[in-house]
Amino acid sequence: MAVFARKKNEQYQHEKALTDAVLHEMPVSFSDADKIDVALVQDAKSKLILSVFKELYQTPTSQPNNKQIADAVYDELQRSGYSELDSEKVADEIENLSGRKRQPNISLVAEAIQRLGIDTTKPTYLHLVSEQESPIAYDSLLQLCKNSGSDSLEEHRDSIVGLFNSSHSVVLHGGKTLICERTIDHKSNIAYTFSAVPQKKSFYANLNLSYLQDDKIKSANCFDLWMRAHDRKTYHGVVFDPSNHSDQRFLNMWHGFAIEPVEGEQHLQPIFWHLLEIICNGNKKDYKYLLAWMAHIVQKPEEKSGVCVVLKSEARGTGKSTVSVMMERMLGQHAMRVQDGKHLLGAFNSHLANKLFVTVEEAFWSGSAKDAGKLRTLITESTVTIEAKGKDAIEVDSYHRYMMCTNNDWAVPQTHDERRFFILEVSEKKKQDSEYFSNLFTTINSNEAMGQFINFLKNYDIEEYNLHKAPKTSATQQQIMESLPSEAVWLKGVLDEGCLTDGNIAFDLENSQTIPKTSFFNNYIHFCDQMGIVGYDRCNPIKLGKYLKSVVAITEGGKLSINGQRLNCYRTLPAEEMTVMFDQHYSYQ
Repeated sequence: MAVFARKKNEQYQHEKALTDAVLHEMPVSFSDADKIDVALVQDAKSKLILSVFKELYQTPTSQPNNKQIADAVYDELQRSGYSELDSEKVADEIENLSGRKRQPNISLVAEAIQRLGIDTTKPTYLHLVSEQESPIAYDSLLQLCKNSGSDSLEEHRDSIVGLFNSSHSVVLHGGKTLICERTIDHKSNIAYTFSAVPQKKSFYANLNLSYLQDDKIKSANCFDLWMRAHDRKTYHGVVFDPSNHSDQRFLNMWHGFAIEPVEGEQHLQPIFWHLLEIICNGNKKDYKYLLAWMAHIVQKPEEKSGVCVVLKSEARGTGKSTVSVMMERMLGQHAMRVQDGKHLLGAFNSHLANKLFVTVEEAFWSGSAKDAGKLRTLITESTVTIEAKGKDAIEVDSYHRYMMCTNNDWAVPQTHDERRFFILEVSEKKKQDSEYFSNLFTTINSNEAMGQFINFLKNYDIEEYNLHKAPKTSATQQQIMESLPSEAVWLKGVLDEGCLTDGNIAFDLENSQTIPKTSFFNNYIHFCDQMGIVGYDRCNPIKLGKYLKSVVAITEGGKLSINGQRLNCYRTLPAEEMTVMFDQHYSYQ
């Protein structure tokens, strides 16, 4: 009994040391993180933290920080039905841990990695460290091969083909023959990966079946046998078609809604109230548009609207995530959340292949002009290139709808003529109200209530709404000002000051002025240097001149002699007139 207690105590110490190391942001190598077998962790909180840590740690240079882990744990608890208040408490405890002075014992951390590491001697090791393979099929086939040798090949053929068909298929796509594998991770998320035939042949090279033929023992590789089988799963292409109109010869990654419609509305009042009073802050016009946007996903999943819903609030625990939870309940495997921009804008995005609804969480928008272009393309583009790390890329139709949830002041790259973002400032009146959210999630977690909601959306009249252009909301103008390009932020500052300086020379803008072009550019570059604006986000002199002409109507002003130099100039209007023009240009049209 004492030995058992000591071992249990050692287990706890190892789990705590490794968890503390992760939260203190101690360097943990990518390979060591990859070895951690979360299934061996007994403490529920440590298991959740280490599971999230592994999930976020995608590349050798991307060890997640404390805040990323806390945010991901918060989201995971929300998805699991915890109240916002309880989820918030756990997330805050995790974030506060990084501030403790006491650091984990390094030697204990090293022991923990070894103790909680995956046993590489097990035949299933490759599958435990990779969600890109099918461990159930592999393990069954491996066991079949180990026990083979006394039966004919024909007696095993159906089992081998059936096991491969359960998760694999051969597809012809883009002129290439590929092996498609359907995988399910620990959260029941379904994903598809595409590999070249030689890659799979190499991976399954050890699945060799022994069989009797003419009283002699012979051998056949299971993968080769499946590839030659007449009844293997074979498709002439890959599609994601929510209309279900695609030819059966094509692999369709759409599997329908997760909830069946239910008649009635008696359970829907908490949902309606939350959407109107919290998500739309009491604005009925915004509320009706949001319902139409959600209904469009249910009624016309095969028609991409090109509008992204943005839910914004300064505080946590306001209920932003509830809309995502409802959509995830209705769409099941075809909905997901991403918590890092690289999972959406990065090179490897196979998780998007069979998704219709994607929630983009905190710490996403970086302010990069290049990322802005990528984000706009994702929202509106009719196709998307899907690529997994080390796998072949394929192009499929995109019906993705995006929702963004953020606490940041600058949520999205909104411009005065931008039509993609429907921005809502979420009310904080129920912030961290555990009783309220507990009752709300009881409704959301009810299949009958969500069945009624999907039925309501299925029958909601969407004809009067332009779902391809987002309406202006009270939060739209604020996002326009937050999203101003560098030249606009600079110009607004100049107009507010009523003066433009170039070295020791100051030009008063109260009245019309003739000012050298170089003075405008020098002042602008000085501003960029002070603000740390570099590269792609800066204007060159020609672009800056075109911008000033289009926004505040400056004109060519001839030449001006300054310090013995004849300089090309612009002619400005009075600052008051230019300010009016600037405000009109950046008001939402």
